Amino acid sequence: MRRLAAIAVVVGAGCGYDYDAVPPPVSQFVASPAIAGTDDTLVIEGRFADDFTVYLPGASGRIQPVTELLGSRRVAITVPAQARSGAIELRFADYEFPGPAVRLTSFAPALGTFASTPAQFDAGHLASELAQGRAGAAVFPAGDWLYVVGGRDGATVLGTIERARVFADGTLGPFEAAGTIAPRAEAATLVLGAYVYLIGGRSSEGVLATIERAPLGPDGLGAFEPVAATLRLPRARARAVVVGDQLLVIGGVDATGPTATIEQAPVLIDGIGELAASPLALATPREAAATVVTRAGIYVVGGESSVGATIDAEQLAVTGDGAVAPAIGADTALTSPHAGLTTWQLGAHVYATGGTTAVEQATIDGSGALGAFSSAGATALGRSDAGVTVARDHAYLVGGISTAAVASVETASVAAGATPEPPAASGSLTTARASAAYVAIGSQLCAIGGSDGTGALATTECADVAADGSLGSFAAATPLATPRADPAVAVIGPWLYVIGGNDGTAPIASIERAPITDGKLGTFAPVAAQLGTARSGARAIVLGRQLHVLGGWFEGTTLTTFESTTIAADGSLGTFANGNIQVPQVQGAAVGVVGPNVYVIGAGKLRRALVAGELFESFGDAGGIPIMQRVAATVVGDRVLVTGGSSRPGSIYAAPITATGLSATFSELVQLQIPRLDAGFVALGEWLYVLGGRDATTGDVLSSIERAQLR
Repeated sequence: MRRLAAIAVVVGAGCGYDYDAVPPPVSQFVASPAIAGTDDTLVIEGRFADDFTVYLPGASGRIQPVTELLGSRRVAITVPAQARSGAIELRFADYEFPGPAVRLTSFAPALGTFASTPAQFDAGHLASELAQGRAGAAVFPAGDWLYVVGGRDGATVLGTIERARVFADGTLGPFEAAGTIAPRAEAATLVLGAYVYLIGGRSSEGVLATIERAPLGPDGLGAFEPVAATLRLPRARARAVVVGDQLLVIGGVDATGPTATIEQAPVLIDGIGELAASPLALATPREAAATVVTRAGIYVVGGESSVGATIDAEQLAVTGDGAVAPAIGADTALTSPHAGLTTWQLGAHVYATGGTTAVEQATIDGSGALGAFSSAGATALGRSDAGVTVARDHAYLVGGISTAAVASVETASVAAGATPEPPAASGSLTTARASAAYVAIGSQLCAIGGSDGTGALATTECADVAADGSLGSFAAATPLATPRADPAVAVIGPWLYVIGGNDGTAPIASIERAPITDGKLGTFAPVAAQLGTARSGARAIVLGRQLHVLGGWFEGTTLTTFESTTIAADGSLGTFANGNIQVPQVQGAAVGVVGPNVYVIGAGKLRRALVAGELFESFGDAGGIPIMQRVAATVVGDRVLVTGGSSRPGSIYAAPITATGLSATFSELVQLQIPRLDAGFVALGEWLYVLGGRDATTGDVLSSIERAQLR
């Protein structure tokens, strides 16, 4: 068996496809959708011989899924429950080819509600914003980074590139400069093999016909370089898709207005061939439309015509041999017009938004037909021409235009509706610890401080987090400068702050921080800022540029105060000042931000306070059942999950997140193997983790970890 490990090469580099080594025909392979769940259909585009086998990665080795040969250019795969994320493998006779990489989830991917303030529970997070507002940018992941390339700020076309690290929990690190390109906005963006392509678009001189590409690698994005192929018709706000072994560039706007024309080029082993005018055309000239590829063909939905945003859809049927039929009206339509439409395809669902706060969804049935659109129940800021992508089981809506170019990023989980299976033992911490802080740092999960039952700990430990959320082994990381049990933590720009806690003798007011460098923790050092009141068991949240530290206890007194400080542009903290609102008196509460409210979950009923800019208003009783103190919470998809609690330490409870916030009705989901208090509770990818804590029956401090897979 001969295996081709690398078959994509740089166009014009003097090397290419070796037809003596592998019999033709062959091309690069493309999968849609890029993320799917069990029983979803993956369509693989390329060239297929009669004698071929498809393999998917599995939990204990590669597996062979149910495969349907649609023709010589297309194959449909039904995703089995045992499949895992990774590269598809294709075997032809005595040769194996690496196919496209896909993200396969244990749950059915579904979009939650977007928020520009990250959902926060038990760890504060500063929202990540672009250094410059931009619309019509190319947005895509590369390695552990989210890249934003070009775009426009008003009439100014940009040539700058920004990137932010995608943390394991879906939050973003700060954006940083990452190179330049020739200014380009509103290009059709296509990831093909090991490259990202920018096709057409707009410069300050007008609409472009040129194409450039850059290599994608585990460490990020390489330099952009022009390719030999060019568009026959300069166009911006077009869409690019691959069907069979052909690239199609559909619609867009040229120098005179929206166009119905389509261009196509062969997909080669080392890139794309020359583009040529296609005999195909849309029935309605349109730009910024949604394009959805299914086994039934290409759907072109919405967009903007010469008279404004439209809701109608067209379908270009595609045969298994890659032949594309003329466009016809499709039996689907958006419920309302969307300017600067943006879309995601998640498993069997398609989501659309743009210009309004509404998000719509439609379902793809088993035949590949796209159903009618309806409200998804989710909302977004209401921006046009935003960049969209999916990474780490989260969808991102980046930049765009509201009243002006937008710098904010909205994030939504794609695990809406997922629920945990019964937990099982899954490794252990290097040190038994309770009342520690847990936070995702880059592609790691870190345990910070805590208590081993005899005193406060200065030790920390971290484990690598794989793409699906599974954890590697924990190993010691850089220690704290001061031992701390029950500290508050916040990720602010390039820093992890550890705030207050108990040093083993008494609550403390000091604060220390460590830099986050290359996705890992650096050395902790004290900072000048400190709390006005020493407090242990407090919790930190971030609203805008304000860090708030709420509650906790001091010398046996549970505090009803909070204090706040301003976050400077470099991530440093100013002087803390006391707030003028009382917070609920709860020892060991879960405190966080979901949607428009700050929540305190603990003894008594659920308490919430409405967010007002960078502050929050008075707390009120939101109802519900008492969960008691010493709890931990995390967000999974469209629900908040809670565990611990002095009266229910062995259960995991959930309450749904609605458009107005968190429901007060918690329901029991599953039982832990070991009832525990003061444990870590973190959702990563398709796994839910309960780490360490104190055995609720014996009082022993634990090092064990339980995890539950989401379904």
